[in-house]
Amino acid sequence: MIVKAVGYNYEECRKALGKMIILDELPFNFIENQGFKSFCKVMQSRFDIPSRLTIWRDCLKIYLVEKEKLKKALKD
Repeated sequence: MIVKAVGYNYEECRKALGKMIILDELPFNFIENQGFKSFCKVMQSRFDIPSRLTIWRDCLKIYLVEKEKLKKALKD
């Protein structure tokens, strides 16, 4: 087994969290659950869980980017 060092990127973690909420159709307050908070502390103790308003904004950004990609794909 080969072990590879991977850097920590807070913005990428937030984006991944937003995608998880979208794909799994989770409510924005999911991130306030104690089980999720405990899981995050074990997985990456440096990850500060953002507020549900911040997650909502992140999901909106993802939606707008994907919407533009779809428009472009349908136009071409």
